[in-house]
Amino acid sequence: MTCIIGYKENDAIWLASDGMCTDQENRYRIEENYPKVFEKDNILFGTSGSMRVSQLIQYSLNIPYHDPRLSDMHYLCGPFSQEIMILLGTTKSLEVNDEIAYFNAGILIAYNGELYHMMDDFFVSKSREKYDTVGSGMFIALGSLYTTSNEDIPTETKITKALDAACKFSPSCGGSYHIMMRIMDTTVSYEIPVSIHR
Repeated sequence: MTCIIGYKENDAIWLASDGMCTDQENRYRIEENYPKVFEKDNILFGTSGSMRVSQLIQYSLNIPYHDPRLSDMHYLCGPFSQEIMILLGTTKSLEVNDEIAYFNAGILIAYNGELYHMMDDFFVSKSREKYDTVGSGMFIALGSLYTTSNEDIPTETKITKALDAACKFSPSCGGSYHIMMRIMDTTVSYEIPVSIHR
């Protein structure tokens, strides 16, 4: 239902998404202009999977204080993840399997100049490459990003080419593109309408 792309280039972090929302069976298109990337308290999020989980994180999550004694990874794996787990638990948005809590989403997080990936069991990892993806179109987008990562073209072009590929070959991706770029404590956000990129 989604393609989320994260890209770290020099001092900038980019998050981008398609705008397609579908039903759970990917048969009915609900909306084609739904932004799945957003900023909250200077943290960029890109969410795939359950749009309810995305809405809860965007509108209801209380971002916890980052104790400076904690590394960024310690903070994200500890207080940050715990706050998301509490929110999703109290709103009955968690599934429990073999006493392990899961949520129906994958999340890319841009925090303090680094790109992180939170999986559905709250495992947090720093992206190994300078790019990462989540969502149904992720593997198509990864292939595109791999082929363009060393090309001398603008980062936005690498991202839009990857979204183009995902929207071409994944039936549940499409709609307008939503792009956010954060550099030097400043975030720029814009949309590329479907009429332009298609």
